Amino acid sequence: KMRHFALQIKPCTKRNISEGKKNRKKCPDWVLVIVEKSPQIPKGDLDEKKDLEPPGLTIGQLYFSIQKPIHFRAENALVFSVNNFTVPTSAIVGQIRQEHHEKDFFLHIAYSVKWLSVKWGFHCSKRGGGDTPFLTSTPSFR
Repeated sequence: KMRHFALQIKPCTKRNISEGKKNRKKCPDWVLVIVEKSPQIPKGDLDEKKDLEPPGLTIGQLYFSIQKPIHFRAENALVFSVNNFTVPTSAIVGQIRQEHHEKDFFLHIAYSVKWLSVKWGFHCSKRGGGDTPFLTSTPSFR
């Protein structure tokens, strides 16, 4: 796991704890998620979003439901983090909840926007033993 940034988690309030207990009784298998913007982001379109998510949902699928209200440039990437660790897009929300849920029964996920620079490199290789070179392209991330 890779360290990402320090998240200032808001203290658990009585309202959040009672709301979390009520939702856990209604849907015990579902995951209560709060997605918040990182403190490093000066302004954001989405300050906080509370949602009930199925336990089999991946972070990549959660990305698409969060991405719509957030406006960022094409060369930027949306990065999720839980307890100061970057979460891979293949991680399953139900497993993350078991490891990192708070006292208020919510899984707190922070998002930040990172600048991504992609440089495409082209190289020739001989394929199949012939004399004709085969042109391939591979992205290299900086």
